[in-house]
Amino acid sequence: MSGIVPNNPTNGSAWATASITKTKSEVVRRLLLFDPYTPLDSIKMKETARVLRSQYHIRRVYIQPVATHSADSVDIRVNVLDSWSLYADAMGSLNEGTVRVFRAQFLEA
Repeated sequence: MSGIVPNNPTNGSAWATASITKTKSEVVRRLLLFDPYTPLDSIKMKETARVLRSQYHIRRVYIQPVATHSADSVDIRVNVLDSWSLYADAMGSLNEGTVRVFRAQFLEA
């Protein structure tokens, strides 16, 4: 986040965008229920999508077989849409208040 000052209100959206972290490939690979070079099992693909969606940091999952040049093989494409990694906490009264913004670190491998 070089060059972005988090306390500057004009840079708020730039700071928020810069702090978004994408789920690492290793995290997704650990949760796959199918292995390379094994026969395609559509039930395992659906169950993998369910397992991935059950993670609190993943919002949507798309698992698609992709045709290859080989007649007996397919590739599997797994796309995930992450949840927002910034959270806000606010408290106060009519006279004063505070707002805290913090970043969740749940996307690390």
